[in-house]
Amino acid sequence: MSKKFIAVSVVIAVAAIFWSSASFQHAFEGFASDVSAYISKHSVLGIAVFVSFSALSAVLSPLTSIPAVPFAAIAWGEELTLFFLMLGWLIGALVSYSIGRHGIYAVLRHLIPFDKFEDYRRRFSEHHEFILVVLFRLALPAEITGL
Repeated sequence: MSKKFIAVSVVIAVAAIFWSSASFQHAFEGFASDVSAYISKHSVLGIAVFVSFSALSAVLSPLTSIPAVPFAAIAWGEELTLFFLMLGWLIGALVSYSIGRHGIYAVLRHLIPFDKFEDYRRRFSEHHEFILVVLFRLALPAEITGL
C-alpha cells in the first residue's frame, strides 16, 4: 500500500468519526460560535484578515480559504462572506498578474530569446479555443499564466 493511500484513508476515517460524533460536533459548534463572535466584535480586523487570507490563497495554490468560510458565514452571512471571498480572490489575481507580468516576464525575457517567446505567445493566443486557455490556466501556477 502506498503512503498516499494510507494518509487519505486516515483523513477520511478521522473525518467520519468527527462528523458522526455528537460531542465533536458540539465542540466544533462552540469553537465556531467563539470565532464568529470574535470576528463580529472586531469586524474591521476580521474582514481584513479574511480578505487577505483569500487573496493569499489565490496567489499560492497550496493554501485555501475554505476552513475560514464557515466562521465568516456565521459572522457576516452568506452574501457578505461571498463578497469578501471574491474581493480577496480579485486582489490575489491582481497580485498574481503583477508578479507574472512585471517580475517573471522580465526574467524570462532575459533567459529565453524574446522573439521566440513572443512567437509562442502569439501562436497560442491566436489558434486555441477559450476552453483550452482556461484548462491551461488551471494547470499552471498563477504567476506563470499571469504573463
